[in-house]
Amino acid sequence: MNSKFSKKLERRKQKYKEKSNKNLSHAKRIKLQKRLSKEKRQNQLMKKRNLIIEPDSSEEYDEDLTIPPLEQLPEFIEGVKSNDIKTIEHSTQQIRKMLCSDSDPPIEEVLDSGLLPYFVEMLKKFDNIFLQFESAWIISNICAGTHEETKAVVDLGAIGALVDLLKSEEDNIVEQAIWALANISSDCQEFRFLILDIPDIILQITQLFPRQPINRKIISQGVFFLATLCRSDPVPDQEVVKFALPIFAIMFRSADREIQYNSCYGLSNIVTGGEHVEYLKKYGSIPHLIELLYDKSDELVFRVLRVMGAIVGGTKEQTDYVLEHGFLRALTPLLSHESDNIKKEACFALSNITAGSVEQIDKVISANLLPVITNLIMNENLSIKKEACWSLSNAVNGSNPIQLTKLIYAGCIEFFAPFLQYYQNNQMDEIVVIVLEAYIKLLTFGQMIKAENSPNLIANKMEELGISEAILKFENSKNQKIKYLVEKIDECFFHPNENENENENENENENENENENMYENENMDENENETGTNNLD
Repeated sequence: MNSKFSKKLERRKQKYKEKSNKNLSHAKRIKLQKRLSKEKRQNQLMKKRNLIIEPDSSEEYDEDLTIPPLEQLPEFIEGVKSNDIKTIEHSTQQIRKMLCSDSDPPIEEVLDSGLLPYFVEMLKKFDNIFLQFESAWIISNICAGTHEETKAVVDLGAIGALVDLLKSEEDNIVEQAIWALANISSDCQEFRFLILDIPDIILQITQLFPRQPINRKIISQGVFFLATLCRSDPVPDQEVVKFALPIFAIMFRSADREIQYNSCYGLSNIVTGGEHVEYLKKYGSIPHLIELLYDKSDELVFRVLRVMGAIVGGTKEQTDYVLEHGFLRALTPLLSHESDNIKKEACFALSNITAGSVEQIDKVISANLLPVITNLIMNENLSIKKEACWSLSNAVNGSNPIQLTKLIYAGCIEFFAPFLQYYQNNQMDEIVVIVLEAYIKLLTFGQMIKAENSPNLIANKMEELGISEAILKFENSKNQKIKYLVEKIDECFFHPNENENENENENENENENENENMYENENMDENENETGTNNLD
């Protein structure tokens, strides 16, 4: 690179204070699992328990699955308030059945009836396990409703009563208490912290797993409950992770599909690279996770991808370990999967690999994934296009000259261009930044390989395709990072002579001003001398 060009780049850098390296847009990314609203949890595995009771349930529980009509609700409301225990039990069970309806369960009507305090008190009736079970089931389904409905349960102190049920000898009651607590924990950060503030709550949960005889439902619900307490918004306390990580790492190898899914959900919540990955390496979990990527269950594959995306967001050595165990081979078909969610997660994981070392980028290129990435940019929806753009941009920014040549031949110059056209308000700022940074890397490469007094072929190509013009549309961007990058591209690559002339003119003007000032000073000195002589006379 010639000295003028180097000086020009340095001059531009001095005008804008760059962010620290750990904030670079092409760095590896960790995806924190944001809290899902109740409305978006319609398909969540443990939202609402239906009428079906497991075959191993106690025979004393009624097996009539008929849901009573809503018109009978007033009768059952009065029944719960009666003094006759049989009437109370029957009415409570009928209300539970009504709340198990798949279509518009009468949660609001039940809350308006004032029965909720009755049901919370029933949780404490250790002398009546029938009412404990039915009331826990009712509360579980109420907590599958809106935030306000869940809050009504929490405000009555139900969390403490439900935690006490974890010590019950009745498996059905323990299972239902876990279900209710998981729904409460899933609702919001505040409720999750209320549960976590209970002394030894994590220890109480972990003690459920060696429970004898082994109960598959308790293990599955317990793993899910633990996973909800590890939601990463914010990142869970390390004390929680210390207990939870070994459980998830063991349980995801279960032959039970539900336990597998819930364990991978838990891992996806807490694995953020670093020591978490080292633990999974130590216990041989990573090869098993990669194997699960070949599973036919989209839900399971999606969760495993979340975990793997975080793992390859770790150190170079951790990513190398994953690649050595065939991760790219398992990832490749997922980039063309029917599920958009899986494709998006696969792209995210790939972007963390291309954000790695030159050797890791080389493995991506050798796996012939560049055409796959560009195909995603061309043909998929915007959310997938953006993830594919990260993969390509990271590859460009981390490549050596040989790899850059391959990327250019793969069409990266052309494939970045549409992202400058997708721009809407501030929604695409992050993508525009990584595209501009990639273009700077490509233009710098073009400057480096050009012969003396020859044009920059990359710059010429960008001008031919109208990319330089598209870039200049962002010169008045409110985003300072974008504005700086546009100025840098324009001044260093497309109009360098104009800027040099401007600088030369500025220097000439400064010299002229200095000469004028010197001339004026000399005249002033002469006048002062003449005046001084006259005075002496």
